[in-house]
Amino acid sequence: MNRLLSADFTKLKKNKFFWICMIGMFLFGIFMAVIQCEVVCENGVLRMPDPSGLLVRAEAKRYTALETDWVLRFLDAYDLELQEWVEDLQAGRLRGPSSWDGYAAAVTADALLRAQKSGQIEPVSLETCPDIYRSL
Repeated sequence: MNRLLSADFTKLKKNKFFWICMIGMFLFGIFMAVIQCEVVCENGVLRMPDPSGLLVRAEAKRYTALETDWVLRFLDAYDLELQEWVEDLQAGRLRGPSSWDGYAAAVTADALLRAQKSGQIEPVSLETCPDIYRSL
């Protein structure tokens, strides 16, 4: 299975079975936080690793359990982010991403979409960065 699967969401909106399953997943908590990132480039592929977990071999199977609560996977990261924010407020400075970074990401995504359609390398053209963001 090396092809991508896609869903026709206009048909899904009308599919009663789909909505019954979705409601059941939310009511009974039958969902997992499977977060992956893969970037396919011209000369290779970049992929974030899956979270480490215990590999189980039993009953003629090999598997790794997936965390069903996304909070547990990211709890340490959220604690660190909040702690740094409090420390920055106390020190009168701000670190980390800004709205300028979000703007740059959006412009880059637009260029990627243009490149996908044109088949050519498309430029990423940003406005001049305002001074307020240069000190961050």
